[in-house]
Amino acid sequence: MLFPYLTTTPWTKFGINLILGLTSDKKATPWDYMYLPEYMQEAFNGATIEKDGNVRKLVSQEKIFLPCKLNLQTISWMIQ
Repeated sequence: MLFPYLTTTPWTKFGINLILGLTSDKKATPWDYMYLPEYMQEAFNGATIEKDGNVRKLVSQEKIFLPCKLNLQTISWMIQ
């Protein structure tokens, strides 16, 4: 789940693989996906509640409190 975020930092990817070992390569469960905010947001957006036969969405609207203004492409030289 972390590899898409590590495309510009191969040594970080290597270090994570080395430290976490084989246990980090298991198939992720839905619970494991809650580790990253993007996956958690997707799960909440698709969640529903059923009461008395009526199904409704859990999230009626979305509001971002702390927008991310970090562009990894422009600072990739700092990460490498």
